[in-house]
Amino acid sequence: MIAGKQNILSDKENMELHKKVIIVTGAGSGIGRATAKHLADLGARVAATDVDEPGGRETLEIIRESGGEARFTRVDVRMAAEVKGMVADTVAAYGGRIDALVNAAGVLRDAFVADLLEQDWDLTLDVNLKGTFLCCREVLPVLKTCGGGTIVNVSSSGAFHCPMQYPAYTASKAGLDGFTRSLAKQVRPAGIAVVGIRPAYVNTPMGRRAFEEQEGRAPEGDDFKRMLKPEDIALSIAALIGPSAIHMSGSIIDTSPLAG
Repeated sequence: MIAGKQNILSDKENMELHKKVIIVTGAGSGIGRATAKHLADLGARVAATDVDEPGGRETLEIIRESGGEARFTRVDVRMAAEVKGMVADTVAAYGGRIDALVNAAGVLRDAFVADLLEQDWDLTLDVNLKGTFLCCREVLPVLKTCGGGTIVNVSSSGAFHCPMQYPAYTASKAGLDGFTRSLAKQVRPAGIAVVGIRPAYVNTPMGRRAFEEQEGRAPEGDDFKRMLKPEDIALSIAALIGPSAIHMSGSIIDTSPLAG
């Protein structure tokens, strides 16, 4: 899938998102913030979460200033009790419904294996993989009760290209892709679609850092043409949410920047 700058949803698909209840993790910055904002712009009711409370509250303010409907809950996705409480609060706030979950929370804290701290390995796997598992586990019963829904897991091209600088991050995202495919098979009979999206370089602080570490210099000039904007990924995520997603369940969608 090529992520473009235009609205890639049809009018019908835009209507399908209206009033849908969608949880977005990692909404305090980057892809998560852009996704929460875009879904709210399309009329969805967004439950934004992040461990970064100031960032999450800023996202909430941005959404509300644009006329969108949203709420924010500080959640550390590594903590099962916090995830459980967030899902219960969302269900209570929105009349018993959840229609979709976007797992965008992620960290990049890595080094060559000989220098990689165990605590950084654990943090990366816990946020990027375990956190997604915990969120899915809590949301699935609600989606089943509501007759179906969509889960979008934000992976990375690193899961496929395996950059040598990021063994922990690569392991977490490759594991996430496997989890996405396995879960998709489990829940398809319940009308629940599970899809992954695998961005390459994205123009976020994390993405710029990854570029610098892999290329040996900071991005400049034409380098940014190789980088997607968070808003581009948000467009693609929105396009994956809805009834038609069931036909793509189990897919991992690659994104790439527009040329020129």
